[in-house]
Amino acid sequence: MKKILMILILLVTSIKAQQPELLWYKLYGGNNEESGRVVREVSDGYVIFGHTRSYGAGYADFYLIKTDKDGVQQWTKTYGGPYDDVCTSGDLASDSGFILVGRTDLDGSGNTKILLIRTDNSGNIIWEKILGSELWNNINCIKKDYDNGYIMIGTQMDFRGSLYSRRIIIKTDVNGEVLWNSVSSFIGKSGSYINPVLNIGYIVTGNIKSYGLYQDRYLDLVDLNGNTIWSKGGNGDGEGLTANVLSDSSYIWSYGNTPYHQPTQYFITKYDKNGGEIFSKLTTRIQAIVESFDNRILLTGGIGGANSVGDISILKVDSGGNKIWDTTFSGANYNGNEAANHVILSSDSSYVLVGTTTSYQNNWDSKIILLKYKETGISAVPPEEISLNDFKLNQNYPNPFNPSTKISWQSPVSGWQTLKIYDVLGNEIATLVNEFRSAGSYEVEFKSTVGNRQPAYRTGRLANGVYFYQLQIGDYVETKKMILLK
Repeated sequence: MKKILMILILLVTSIKAQQPELLWYKLYGGNNEESGRVVREVSDGYVIFGHTRSYGAGYADFYLIKTDKDGVQQWTKTYGGPYDDVCTSGDLASDSGFILVGRTDLDGSGNTKILLIRTDNSGNIIWEKILGSELWNNINCIKKDYDNGYIMIGTQMDFRGSLYSRRIIIKTDVNGEVLWNSVSSFIGKSGSYINPVLNIGYIVTGNIKSYGLYQDRYLDLVDLNGNTIWSKGGNGDGEGLTANVLSDSSYIWSYGNTPYHQPTQYFITKYDKNGGEIFSKLTTRIQAIVESFDNRILLTGGIGGANSVGDISILKVDSGGNKIWDTTFSGANYNGNEAANHVILSSDSSYVLVGTTTSYQNNWDSKIILLKYKETGISAVPPEEISLNDFKLNQNYPNPFNPSTKISWQSPVSGWQTLKIYDVLGNEIATLVNEFRSAGSYEVEFKSTVGNRQPAYRTGRLANGVYFYQLQIGDYVETKKMILLK
């Protein structure tokens, strides 16, 4: 049989490996200590989750900041009592508004409970919950789950101290009611970060202390009830910082390793879905990981290590961990300290980072800093020959999107093609293509106000969140994730 190779001549654009441009940075807070932990995008700007010691009712209070698209502060809210209330994480709420979590000292004793707050879009409290059973409880990370509930990870301790800490994972429904909690059987284990993994469970990281001699790191994949599927760790002193799941079902982990009597070294390691190592690369201290618009890996954190003078670092690597570009941000004071805690992809194709800086106050207390970057160097290149001897479903663009996005694919054979949209529960939202098509490359536009199944969808009320698009051509089936942000 004669094999036919189809060649399509296209004029395409490419992104050169250049550093991104800093569009702006903004500072928030008063004359005392502030910390920005998480940033999220909303339809008309950004929301920052953190804590403040300049405003509010007590020594520290939860701090919610709303800005416009240019980072200009529009309003702020504080939450808490007369003692320490420290917000460590937050997210967009499942229907609308915001969810904040952290620790609260109810009576000034130093013993803390978990404080979980749900607000509306204006920051007004809808409900709040106090959780935790031990003398000292803290949550370090909360995420909106695929079922619209919430998943969070942290640490609880009794009177014996950190050697007897236990990692706790708490699963709640949309109203903050606890569905289950998983407490580690291993004494000395703490939880730093958690990310949902669709239809599998959660990828989590943190630290383990063994008899007071070492603090080691771990990466666990756990199921939907918090039971361990597989686990990775080190053999010495270190810390687990953050982790994420990528669109190819692999996992990326950031951690520190401190050899005996030597400075701490920081690494990123990538694993396949079964926990097999793909690569491990030496890097800077990475606090946040996100997949970039072009399916590369964006890393941010700080240079200089924990609690030392340093700059914000931003690094982009390919799927093999090889550096594409890197850049740093240094504050106004040479001796100041900057670090990024979180990064998101914004709907205008930019990267938005939040963190802390001590470079802008004489008393060296930290302020919250928000930065916006955009990759430059987009230029047309001459027409090139693109082989169509493989099936390929591309990532939608833009992603996140509002109100529309484009989905493109290619097929080396003629046949019946279907392209469908699903929500996180597997409900079919729309059928974009369902017909016989010749071999070639195609592109369709998906509008968030057009659908053929859900009544809410037809009336343009599709909620913010994660959706999936699936292409089927004969035996070939591929699914990718996209995010709607209104």
